[in-house]
Amino acid sequence: KRFKIIKHKDLNLSNLKFSIHEIIILASIIQAEAGSDAEMKKISSVFNNRLDKGWKLAADPTVKYIISDKDRTLYPRDFKIDNPYNTYKYKGLPPGPINSPGLEALKAAVTPLTTDYLYFVANGTGYHTFSKTVQQHNKAKNEFKRRRKKKS
Repeated sequence: KRFKIIKHKDLNLSNLKFSIHEIIILASIIQAEAGSDAEMKKISSVFNNRLDKGWKLAADPTVKYIISDKDRTLYPRDFKIDNPYNTYKYKGLPPGPINSPGLEALKAAVTPLTTDYLYFVANGTGYHTFSKTVQQHNKAKNEFKRRRKKKS
């Protein structure tokens, strides 16, 4: 009964790529990253693509999870913290979830979109810009920085 939500009719649990525990971990990261439910499956596709390539997830919320002041901006030193939850330092999923994911995040973890995206960055609108190459990603990051600078 504790996993009732996992048995929800909207979740297709056939041919799972991950264990239930791993799905909850991935869903928790998706939940923390997403500005809206609409982006969750796309964010999941990025994480699945990175995992398939053996890359690090490089998810900011996993670093926020291990620092004491979770509301502050992350600094370069934060990404070097030696902790198994630091997905900038360690490949694969962290050892446990970083929050309690909702149903949409769980659905996204189980059924990600099929994309070639490997990167995403906030775009200042509450959503993200998704990229296939590091060059596209760097351009999107610079655009976000320009927008943020204009607002201040």
